Amino acid sequence: MDKDLSPLLLEWPYDGADPVRNIRRASGIDGRAIIQVREPLGIQQMDYLGRPDGLRPNGYETWLNHYEVTAEDNLHFGLSHDDCLRLIQEGILFYQRYLILYQMEDWEGVARDTDRNLHYFDFVNQHAENTDDSLTIEQYRPYVIRMNAVAHAHLLWGRSSYDESIELLRGTIDAIEALEAVPSNVFKLEREKSTIHLKELIEEFEGRRPQSELDRLRREKTDAIRREDFELAAEIRDRIRLLEGEFSRSN
Repeated sequence: MDKDLSPLLLEWPYDGADPVRNIRRASGIDGRAIIQVREPLGIQQMDYLGRPDGLRPNGYETWLNHYEVTAEDNLHFGLSHDDCLRLIQEGILFYQRYLILYQMEDWEGVARDTDRNLHYFDFVNQHAENTDDSLTIEQYRPYVIRMNAVAHAHLLWGRSSYDESIELLRGTIDAIEALEAVPSNVFKLEREKSTIHLKELIEEFEGRRPQSELDRLRREKTDAIRREDFELAAEIRDRIRLLEGEFSRSN
């Protein structure tokens, strides 16, 4: 078997100007959904579902699933340092995938993988025998909460639930600011960065929110008055009053 990957790399050259062109969806030889990422020195491939590397530890979908089942049958269950390392390494795989999904604007995938990693944070926090293992991941909680909220907010926005999307982001800022502090500079930085990013996204969404008919007419009336087109302004005023009356009756 020819192990030289040059033909594959030549068929799909790396694009340094447009990162999104370096990502593509594909199907594995068994039909499973996969994602491929063209990098400067090769091609990275990951499964779209389950563990990104496609492995099934001890027959389970993930190590997290394995430990959850074990915990159900053991009242004195605890995660050793080696157990936590397995879960941390597995969490990094999901982190690497949702970064790619974020670039693809696959918000369902980002929401799914960040939901999963937040659950794994909670599981380690509850069962780690060594608090240092828990602190190792807890310092990144603000970042993962932020990514999770961004994904869910985009999903709401795509369903025209504009108010719900913005309120979700505002509530997430409150939740991040209310987190119990972790003795880590990473935690402090991630909390600050996440708050700033979410505020910027709220501002962006506010600017993109479709205006209602009343908002549009009020803006047109103001423009007409500025142009001293008082006849048009009066017509628009009457239409505004009519719509306001309809709104009042419907409520």
